[in-house]
Amino acid sequence: MNTGDDILRPETCDVLVVGAGFAGLYAVHRSVAAGFTTIGVEAAPGVGGTWYWNRYPGARCDVESIDYSYSFDPELQDSWVWSERYATQPEIQAYLEHVADRFGLRPHFRFGRRVEGARFDEGSSAWTVTTDTGDAYRARFLVLATGSLSAPHRPGISGADDFAGEVLFTACWPHEDVSFAGKRVGVIGTGSSGIQSIPIIAEQAASLTVFQRSPNYSVPAFNRPLTEEEQVRIRAEYPERRRKSAYSGAGTPHETYPRGALEIDDAERLAAFEARWKEGGVLFAKTFPDQTVDEAVNRLARDFAEAKIRAIVTDRRVADDLIPVDHPIGTKRICTDSGYYETFNRDDVTLVNLRREPITAITERGIRTTAGSYELDTIVYATGFDAMTGAVKRIDIRGARGAEIGRVWADGPVTYLGMAIPGFPNLFTLNGPGSPSVLANMVLTAEQQVDWLIDLIADCRSRGFTEVEARADAAAKWTEHVSETAHKTLFPRADSWYMGANIEGKKRTFMPYIGGFGNYRRICDQVRADGYEGFVLTERKGAGAMTARTAAVRPVPGGPVIGLAGKVAIITGAARGQGAAEAELFVRLGATVVITDTNERDGRALADRLGPSASFLPLDVTDGSAWSRVVAETTAVHGRIDVLVNNAGVWRKAPLEEWTEDELRGMLDVNLIGPILGMRAVVSAMPAAGGSIVNVASTAAIRGHGGALPYASSKWGLRGASRSAAQEYASRGIRVNCVCPGVVDTPMIDAAALDLSRQPMPRAGTAEEIANMVAFLASDAGAYCTGADFVVDGGATA
Repeated sequence: MNTGDDILRPETCDVLVVGAGFAGLYAVHRSVAAGFTTIGVEAAPGVGGTWYWNRYPGARCDVESIDYSYSFDPELQDSWVWSERYATQPEIQAYLEHVADRFGLRPHFRFGRRVEGARFDEGSSAWTVTTDTGDAYRARFLVLATGSLSAPHRPGISGADDFAGEVLFTACWPHEDVSFAGKRVGVIGTGSSGIQSIPIIAEQAASLTVFQRSPNYSVPAFNRPLTEEEQVRIRAEYPERRRKSAYSGAGTPHETYPRGALEIDDAERLAAFEARWKEGGVLFAKTFPDQTVDEAVNRLARDFAEAKIRAIVTDRRVADDLIPVDHPIGTKRICTDSGYYETFNRDDVTLVNLRREPITAITERGIRTTAGSYELDTIVYATGFDAMTGAVKRIDIRGARGAEIGRVWADGPVTYLGMAIPGFPNLFTLNGPGSPSVLANMVLTAEQQVDWLIDLIADCRSRGFTEVEARADAAAKWTEHVSETAHKTLFPRADSWYMGANIEGKKRTFMPYIGGFGNYRRICDQVRADGYEGFVLTERKGAGAMTARTAAVRPVPGGPVIGLAGKVAIITGAARGQGAAEAELFVRLGATVVITDTNERDGRALADRLGPSASFLPLDVTDGSAWSRVVAETTAVHGRIDVLVNNAGVWRKAPLEEWTEDELRGMLDVNLIGPILGMRAVVSAMPAAGGSIVNVASTAAIRGHGGALPYASSKWGLRGASRSAAQEYASRGIRVNCVCPGVVDTPMIDAAALDLSRQPMPRAGTAEEIANMVAFLASDAGAYCTGADFVVDGGATA
């Protein structure tokens, strides 16, 4: 594979789009229309995306044709005539070729080139993309329209290469005609592609053996040609149909029954199920609004569907094997078929239940199971895809600060709005994990995401920004929201490809956003209205930013050079003043910083200003559950915590008799109990050796302060707690130190109110001097320091 290091003259552009399916074609069209130089790269010899490759017999979309089409151009919409309710692959392919020609998109594409690698140059804020043909491209923005269902899954069955007959994959079907006449055919898999192809293969083959591990629910398509009268009505109704679809739950105008299933009597409920069944396909899963949320309602839908299956399949045992028992109906995508269940009434069709007799090997002559052998002339693998993440992870993508997509997504995809990934500036995914994608009409979801994305890129251009990256905290919260929303439904109970369960070793997590297309669209609209909240927009000028990010400083003249590259640090009380100075220095030294404070406005503003290496999480240090949340969110994104800096504290000067009990307890809670809670929460997330905790106290903890007795007492306590913690955590290799500065000259201190001339405490020069000492203790250079007090007076250290 070629890498960015050995490419001399890559072709350059503003926007590079990978993929020429529905999303890729529209992305190129919109990008060009917005005035960006644009290149598309596609592995296939032509347009079509997944529809170019999926040419198996019976391949058909399960969204109605008039909805599964572009809405951006009324003239295109009115000029194309769909022949059937549910279009077949040849008609969809012809439509996409028509779109490519109508809008002049082919010249922008480089076909027959499979992207293998992508590397981000932090100095120039640009991506270098390499392909299997040796071609290279350099672009400011990289858009991955690689498809959610485009990475074929080839199961690792023993002996697969030994088979002497014909081998076919539904996910990459030959372009030439395939004849099954007179052949003994075996089909492995009964997902959508298997269910659609099996009836047609059965009509041609001498015999068909279906190897099924997990049955799926399927609803007849009731497909038919669209009449001329319907064509006229469709065009008249298109504007309203599209309006309803734009903010609907699934990108189509269809709605659920107006009342809940348990609110009506048996007769009305049965009639509603029957009506939706006759509409055909996946819509049956949405007959009632609570059908995939309420298990009792789902059971009613299952009973109805199972009765339909038993009414078709004559052999009771075969019917039993065809009916799923392992998941609520609709939690795996309901398939759309034409005569699937009827096929099993044929004498020349055999169903093999792999849960009773698993495959042990593929042999030269066929398939062997624990119960016997099946001689075959052709094996068809209808084994689906490494869905949602497979196409992206098969590219060697390396972003900023050493981020690699394989490692970042090792425990499941983390995205912001399903379009951006922390650590990968200027890179965007379309119809991927974290977005409605496969749970909605993917043509409309592609249009919505592309429009939003091009608006963002155009905004960056107009304001002079060269780099845009999702904040780590925003991505963590969005990914958590995606998961929480899914777990309010029955969907996670199914071992589905939504969960990655069809791929051995893949982390199981519900990947698409199930909150609805309309809700998702509103969220994206609001993020844009708020100035793209959750993103960091940066202007890079040459390599200076990269140099500054990796710079080193010395805490005192002649002291050791320190660096924090690669460290993950939580800094409390960091929205302003001393903590803010520490955050700025840590980022400059190469650390990743999580800024925490109760001051959300200033904390988020600081994180935005510091760029992708900083994020903000709100934290009340006196709340143990809040500490747990901060630790959980930080480790979810970064995997560990290397450094904790406790700055949080409150100051008050007043005679002791003027303090109430609540005020005394409040100061102790913030200045002492808070840091102790923090140490308790963070140590479990620190590495086995090398972790560092720095507690910022005060010289009042050493010299006392008669004018602020409660304050001095709390800081004295923090100094003692630091020494005790150093002893307790020494066996874990965690260092704990205490910095005791004099009064720091920052905006947090009102010098007039303090009347510094009358204080026995010395005055430190600047917050930066304290920050240097904190950074030194947190870095590997300070590894020999633990259990010590560091007094900082006007730049001197002791």
